[in-house]
Amino acid sequence: MPYQDDAWQKRESLLYTEMRKYGLEACYETRIYRPFYGTQDLEGEYLRRGYPSLEEVVKSYVPAVRMHLLQRAGCWVEDDQRCADFVAGSSEWPTKESVIQSIKEERAQRNERICVELSKHGIDSTKVLALPRWAKSTSLHRAADDFISSGKGEIDQIINAFVILLRYEDLKEAFKTSSLILPIVNIDILLYNKCGAHDLKETLLEINKKWDPRIVEFLLGETPVTSAKQLADMFSDERSSRKCAIDRRYASLDLDPSSITPRYKYSHYLSKVEVFVEKNEGDGCQAVSQLALDLLLHSNQMATSKTFCREAPGMKERIDGCLKHGKERIHGLVLELAAEQEERLQAFCKEVTLALDSDTCKDLRLIHESVNILDAQKNDYVRFGSGTASMAMHKYMKSLREEAIKDLFSRDMLSKIKHNPRYNDFICGSMQLKTAKDLVAVFVEGKENHKKDIEAMFLKKGVASKDVDALPKYKTSKCEDFIQLGLGNSIDIVNALVKRHM
Repeated sequence: MPYQDDAWQKRESLLYTEMRKYGLEACYETRIYRPFYGTQDLEGEYLRRGYPSLEEVVKSYVPAVRMHLLQRAGCWVEDDQRCADFVAGSSEWPTKESVIQSIKEERAQRNERICVELSKHGIDSTKVLALPRWAKSTSLHRAADDFISSGKGEIDQIINAFVILLRYEDLKEAFKTSSLILPIVNIDILLYNKCGAHDLKETLLEINKKWDPRIVEFLLGETPVTSAKQLADMFSDERSSRKCAIDRRYASLDLDPSSITPRYKYSHYLSKVEVFVEKNEGDGCQAVSQLALDLLLHSNQMATSKTFCREAPGMKERIDGCLKHGKERIHGLVLELAAEQEERLQAFCKEVTLALDSDTCKDLRLIHESVNILDAQKNDYVRFGSGTASMAMHKYMKSLREEAIKDLFSRDMLSKIKHNPRYNDFICGSMQLKTAKDLVAVFVEGKENHKKDIEAMFLKKGVASKDVDALPKYKTSKCEDFIQLGLGNSIDIVNALVKRHM
């Protein structure tokens, strides 16, 4: 606090005396109020130095104090003429009490008007006050507060919005009591986020295009249904009817829903059934039929109906056709698919047997006998009829040849020789490479030839063959790749080694 000499105290006394002439007290509380920083500077300069003049300080200070007094009383309305006249020192509103009393009387009248309008709709205003605390911060309550405090807004829009909100609360409670899902977006969330009292009705009419129109009609009061419980009972009866339809479909297909394990592959069907029962969305009966079909396909070790529709040409039409009928058609389709699959399996096995009897595949017979027959049958031709038996056989024989050489090369070497033409010749069943041993012999012979090429090039550079192995880093990856597989350029490899170590 600055030093207060006699002159300071005298000026302060003069300031307080002058303020009292205006019916005000110089209040130190105002000095921490941000809008008055400018007036505080004037006051401080006057108290310290006597400049500017007392009249100039009072002229700036009095309006700020008057506005603060109204704000502290909660009666400052920026565009209210009474507040402006009081701040300006008008004789019509000479005291803060007169302004505060007038504003509070008008607010009480507007509040009473809201209560009366709500009562016309059979709504007790205390129900509005009983809403959850967070809901009172919605745009609707802010609009009501603005109307009461300053008269802004349309009371009809505010009342209609409150009526909708209270009907929604009643409806939500009625649906909860009946264990129903309310099929509409939360109105309180709408009001909390973006929707105001002025556009709530338009927003609900837009929602009406997506949800059950009876809900919106009830909220807007455009339906003969008089109570939330009556509407909830209607929805409950409809849900019971849908549940009975689902139970009848289960019974007609000899399915016990309690015995169905809700594994991942069936969960989406069960979800569709639940959504149909609870929200009347989709076709729950068809979902039950699809579930029955998939259970039968699974018991016959076949793919799901969705996979059949994706992989097998024309299968979607066959499946959709059988789902419209009962148990016999579904069972009949599964038997047809099983017979077709068995026919394709016999054709595939015949092709494989003929291939294994040929000279180029005799060494693959043992590998074929060790393969699980079920794994051998898991090809797109046998399962879905994609391609031909011959194409499926060639693909299977390739897998047997890959299995035959798997233990003859390291994993790293296998990844490299896959780009070698000789490897591809063997995998595709070349007559020159009948067995895996023939392929190994080709690579061994090539290794010897490549090593001789390297040694000959070293000899040209003046390095004897006996000294090649002694060269540091002779067995680099590039050199090894050339010797083993013939990959790379031998001249570049030798030049790089000689330049580095000779």
